[in-house]
Amino acid sequence: MAPHSSPQSSLRLFLLFFATIFQLATSANIFPKCSDSNFTRNSTYQSNRNQLLSNLSSAGWRTGFSFHTIGEDPNQIFGRALCNVALNSSGCQTCLLNAVEAIKTNCSSSIRGGLWYDDGFVRYSNTNSITSDEESWSQLLYNVANISNPDKFEDVYSNLMGSLADRAANSTNLYKVGTAKFTGSITLYGLVQCIRDISPDDCYTCLQQYISQFQANAWGKQGGVMLGFQCYMRNDIYQYFNLSLIDAMPPALSPELPLQPKD
Repeated sequence: MAPHSSPQSSLRLFLLFFATIFQLATSANIFPKCSDSNFTRNSTYQSNRNQLLSNLSSAGWRTGFSFHTIGEDPNQIFGRALCNVALNSSGCQTCLLNAVEAIKTNCSSSIRGGLWYDDGFVRYSNTNSITSDEESWSQLLYNVANISNPDKFEDVYSNLMGSLADRAANSTNLYKVGTAKFTGSITLYGLVQCIRDISPDDCYTCLQQYISQFQANAWGKQGGVMLGFQCYMRNDIYQYFNLSLIDAMPPALSPELPLQPKD
């Protein structure tokens, strides 16, 4: 089942620095979600968790995703690691190494935990299924700057992100990036990505929910991010990924829109 928002979903306001187009910020952004239930320190479970996290970071950077399980019930533990597809292998390796250390600190004795560190995600759990508290967790970050002609911008946003979600859910690695023109001088860049071992239907549902949630909570803003346990989306009017990631086959998006009149 895909993640969704709840009244308790964490919604934080975050300014996307204009001087940096490839990152959300110049310093690390850490967003943890840790379970309330804890394991016993120096236990087999803790040892398994630490080994699992090490395996995730060492394997994940090669392909941008890894899944591992270690131990036997009741100390069996499952884990996943994911890098933003826009990261190269070196950037992914650094991100996951930092994410692993961050989740050890932020979820020091939690039985389950997930953490976004800049453009990388790590998760460990005593179950291979997503739990209700993980399912309800989401993180919204958006650019506080407003866009001109927001109604038309939201149409471009909906067309672009909806098309990317549909194509990502039907792709091998469950991600897609693309662009759409807002005005002659402003391009909207979109990226959607799912954890690679969920079903296409769950990927599509998760992305559509996040696309709608972002639009509802950040209407008229220039861009931002939705983070979760099963999917990720970003849109902005700055180029934050290598354009070579875009498929050779162009998406079916709206044609270029005319320049908007100045106020």
